[in-house]
Amino acid sequence: MEEARKMGLEIEKGADKANISDEIFKHKCRHKLRQPTFLIHHPEGFQPLAKPLPNSNGKLANFQLYIAGWEIVNAFSELNDPVEQLKVFRKQEEMFKEGFEEAQRLDTDFIEALEHGMPPAAGFGMGIDRLCAVLTDFYSLRETILFPAMRKEQK
Repeated sequence: MEEARKMGLEIEKGADKANISDEIFKHKCRHKLRQPTFLIHHPEGFQPLAKPLPNSNGKLANFQLYIAGWEIVNAFSELNDPVEQLKVFRKQEEMFKEGFEEAQRLDTDFIEALEHGMPPAAGFGMGIDRLCAVLTDFYSLRETILFPAMRKEQK
């Protein structure tokens, strides 16, 4: 956390190493990723719903695709072990209580659903607005919004 503060970053109280390293990445590296780049196997804690890689020493089964400094895709294998997911949720709850507002909150209904048996699954999120911004060479997501009522009026 000290190194992040030396860089001028404000780190939320309660953030763990994974979230601190993500803030450093956003500040120092993300804007330099011009070519399509896949970032893989983030540290545990980065995505609370992601499954750890087997025998990985704390790495997740996930990836992000960056193009022109924009995160276009965020994808991961879902953690489907209810015991392990409950541990992750409890750690996230502790982080929330310490002041980290982005922490994943405990979801007992989700844990119960996992206990009934969740098959292997994966999550995949692609920002269409971000993809449009990259393809049209816009610098702001505001320029890609389809609904005029949400855009500032142009004169």
